[in-house]
Amino acid sequence: MNLTDKGPSPGSRAKVTITDGAEPSAVRTAVPWAPAPVVVSPPDTLGPREIIRLCLVIFRSRWPLGLLAAVVIAAGAGYLLFRHPLEATAQTTLLAQSTFDQILNPTTGSQVELDRQEDALKNHLSMMTSRRFQQTLVASFSPEESAAIQRPYASRRHPQSPELFAGLLAKKIKVDRERERAFFTVTAKHPSPDVAMMMADHFASTYLRFVQNELHGATQKASEVLRKQAGELSETIVALEKESLEYRRKYNLISVEANQDMLNEQLKSLHEALSDVRIKQLQLDAQVARAREDLAQSPLPYSNPTLAAYGHNQTQWQELETLKNQRAIAAGSFGPNHAKMRELDRSVAAEEESLRRNFSLAFEDLRTQAELAANSAGKLEAEIARTFNKSLELNELAGHFNALGQTIESKRKTLDLLLQQLDKTSIDTQLPVDVLRIIDPAYVVYPLIPLKVIYAAIVALCAGAAFFVTTVSLNFFDRTVTASMDLERRFGLRVLGAIPKLGKTRKVERAHVVRDKVVLPYVEAFLTVANQIDLVSLKPFPKRIVVTSALPGEGKSTAASNLAATFTRLGWKTVLVDGDFQRPAQHGMHRTKNDRGLITWAEGGFKPSPDLLSPDGPLGLTVLPDGTSLIPAGGTDVQPSRYLVAPPMTEFFDQLGWKFDVVVVDTPPAGLFQDALILARSCEETVLVVKEGRAAATLVDRIIVDFARTNAPVLGLLLNCFRLAGTDAPFAYGHHGAAAKYYKPKRKLPPLAASA
Repeated sequence: MNLTDKGPSPGSRAKVTITDGAEPSAVRTAVPWAPAPVVVSPPDTLGPREIIRLCLVIFRSRWPLGLLAAVVIAAGAGYLLFRHPLEATAQTTLLAQSTFDQILNPTTGSQVELDRQEDALKNHLSMMTSRRFQQTLVASFSPEESAAIQRPYASRRHPQSPELFAGLLAKKIKVDRERERAFFTVTAKHPSPDVAMMMADHFASTYLRFVQNELHGATQKASEVLRKQAGELSETIVALEKESLEYRRKYNLISVEANQDMLNEQLKSLHEALSDVRIKQLQLDAQVARAREDLAQSPLPYSNPTLAAYGHNQTQWQELETLKNQRAIAAGSFGPNHAKMRELDRSVAAEEESLRRNFSLAFEDLRTQAELAANSAGKLEAEIARTFNKSLELNELAGHFNALGQTIESKRKTLDLLLQQLDKTSIDTQLPVDVLRIIDPAYVVYPLIPLKVIYAAIVALCAGAAFFVTTVSLNFFDRTVTASMDLERRFGLRVLGAIPKLGKTRKVERAHVVRDKVVLPYVEAFLTVANQIDLVSLKPFPKRIVVTSALPGEGKSTAASNLAATFTRLGWKTVLVDGDFQRPAQHGMHRTKNDRGLITWAEGGFKPSPDLLSPDGPLGLTVLPDGTSLIPAGGTDVQPSRYLVAPPMTEFFDQLGWKFDVVVVDTPPAGLFQDALILARSCEETVLVVKEGRAAATLVDRIIVDFARTNAPVLGLLLNCFRLAGTDAPFAYGHHGAAAKYYKPKRKLPPLAASA
């Protein structure tokens, strides 16, 4: 292969002549190109319309799982709500007010009376829910009534039994009291309205009998207890009066006020003296503490006024200062060993030692004064305690005597109250019990909204909440690339197109969707991708395109095959290079041999050959039925980088750029291997195939950044296997399916002839 030119510069027209073997190829002219318009990404803030649109996209993309969760939750809620038959509600009303009580004890309206009535009403409510009354209620029903109540709720697992009956009564009968009123509402629920009314009436009548029996028994017992207490209290009063008389005789207690006044005056004088002594003690303690601190800082604390004023300390301090001044004057004339200096030093030391003794004596004198003050305070406290004890003894004698009198008076009042209560109880035992009245017999309550409608609304609400929470939660926790993302905003790249899931085609036909025109909407999708590449690309034809993906299984090989066929269909001379040396797939898709290819040529030392790009050449180039050329991998190699980085490999791709208009290179996944990045150095643009729900968005970000450092940055994203209903509107190709209904060719178009 001989190259006659290095190629056109960007934006120019050039003629390239390539000699392949003995015959020269046709002379082709590069098509003029213009830079693609700059795409302005939308702002980062989302308005209400964008949020609603995003939610709708999320619902469309994940509606199967949301629908499944809604069905499961709705089924569970429906089972919990409708597993038991719908119940009718019957009510009856009781008034806690006695006719005789109004006549005999008319209310006075006082707060005490109101509190007593409130306590009585609370007691009624507690009694209605007590275990004792529940047992009485269970025993009051006849066997036929018990069977009728249990019949709708009994089952093989829970047959009719006393335990089931007691549990149903406790659960199905409720009592409520109207706030701050004496009305009690009894509510009974049962599938049968007649049985529900029977349960409510039976509860009210049973409680009336229960209360009457309780009050009659309590009244009789109260009368007996009151009589016994009145007799015991009379005997106690007599005994206390005798004890009071003997106590006065024993201690001659007629008047103790004079002695008490004298003791009080003595206590007052002692307290005043103790206060003076304590004040003096506090002053001395403060002086001792300060003197101790000053002595700890200096043996001669002149700043302490108390120590400095002791004895002749002031005079001696002045004499000491005079000696120090004389020594300072003499030091200017005599040396330190001079007799005069020695005499002055001895005088200063003697004076300082005298001052130290005086300061110590002053501190000891001050501490002795503080101790004497403390002893005086202790003696005064002891005297106060003795005087106070005498006062207590006197008070105890008078107090005990007065307590006896007060006890006697109190017990006499209590006896009067007991006798009054006994008279009232004797009257009450002779009257009929009428503490409660039935105001309304049982009647069926019909709600404004039927219970079935309420249950259905609850089920629908649970289903809707489950659908919403499931779809939104799945989208929130899903870190992979999904249809609900705003992909252009997320990755900062154009979306070249969205290829729907090729579910309508067989697996062997998916690589030839464009070549064989299997399904028209799928063909239109690839044509749109090719047109988008032409519009977005900043490179003129001829161009070399790397097709890669982040992870295996994203359909990059199928996309590369169909993309190459698309460019061929658009009239460009295209070659498909299988650069996936790890796991080549193009030869299997197109059913060609793989005994020759890039690996075998590289293993042979990259030998130049005039028939390198001929079908019989060492690369094993194959011209496919639609005219696309295929260069297989020629085997597998687990370490292909040693061949890919070789200069002959770069020169080979340059030769392909002169020979063909479009070079499509199928590479291994860029998220696992570096082969795609190495091949990108020999190409110009990269198309990143992204499959919905496959690769993480962060991995796609890293791949885009890695390719941006090469000669072939990522041109855009090719979305593969995206659900049309869930994809964002600008990238959904569902309209192609609608257009296919109107465009139905009468006969199948023949395949394109292979280009020369």
